[in-house]
Amino acid sequence: MYNNLQKGDQYIDTKPAIHIGILNFPPFEEQPIFYSKNLLMDVVQHRIYSSKFAVNVLDLSHIELATQEDKNWNLDFWARLFKAKTWEEMKMIAKDNEYFTEASNTLCDLYADFNVRERCRDREDYELEQKYLHDTIAQQESMLAQKDDTIAQQQSMLAQKDDLLIQQENILAQQTEELAEMKRKIQELTQELESK
Repeated sequence: MYNNLQKGDQYIDTKPAIHIGILNFPPFEEQPIFYSKNLLMDVVQHRIYSSKFAVNVLDLSHIELATQEDKNWNLDFWARLFKAKTWEEMKMIAKDNEYFTEASNTLCDLYADFNVRERCRDREDYELEQKYLHDTIAQQESMLAQKDDTIAQQQSMLAQKDDLLIQQENILAQQTEELAEMKRKIQELTQELESK
């Protein structure tokens, strides 16, 4: 899966995602190859896009084309194991290697029990669902935190506006008092002038 990055991580830090296709036919008849590694490439400039995403193909119909490197990695052995038609044939192929014998016995036991297969599939589905839920909750918590920050900023701005409004009301009240005082003095002066 190509999903190990979290929000804000650098793409360079992602783990490689490699799809391995196990086919019983050559994808390109004219040039069969036992095991191929395929990367995304720009078709005009022939430049590799990224080595972190690959499609590797194991062609079971051309085991005879296995290179020495393929054999060193036991890919030819695994191909024969995949081509086995019965559990007995699989066990015969694996009999000379204790690790492969153990792997084939485990596979045989697991696949023989439908319930185990279903539990494994259910467990994988559960883990994927839990990861999705965890990521969704984390994303929602992040969004809520951002909203809380926005609300706090808006409340701070409103408090500043309230303070400014109070200051303006105080100034207006003071000016009203001064105006009333001036009117009173004008009336007094007017009365003095009229009385003379």
